[in-house]
Amino acid sequence: MVAQRGVGINLIVPRKTDHPLVDMAGHAYFEELLQAGVQIFAYEAGLLHAKTMSVDDSIAFIGSSNFDIRSFSLNFEVNLLLYGREATRGLRKHQMEYLRDSAGIDLLQWQKRSLLKHTTNDVAKLFSPLL
Repeated sequence: MVAQRGVGINLIVPRKTDHPLVDMAGHAYFEELLQAGVQIFAYEAGLLHAKTMSVDDSIAFIGSSNFDIRSFSLNFEVNLLLYGREATRGLRKHQMEYLRDSAGIDLLQWQKRSLLKHTTNDVAKLFSPLL
């Protein structure tokens, strides 16, 4: 994973969503991501449904896809690829606003979550290919 090579990766996820099972399945991957050096932030200013990705200030993606195999191959979702500083500037501005309205998730705190939460996350993870 590139985070292990020192590349900064920020992952912003919504604090609350309307799909609890999807949340639990996603949370099952947090510890592994945090240990690999990914910084995870929980967006707290409302529902965040944006699916965006940017690489430096030169490439950005925005669209309806969840960046997983199911979205790409089964749901016929689409993304737009933006290239260049001018094209990505507006999206990066929004991403920085999301980051300002988010709270970081700490690895040690995450590891202290209850056994019930840990177990429900792991059980939900079994269903992640279907979600």
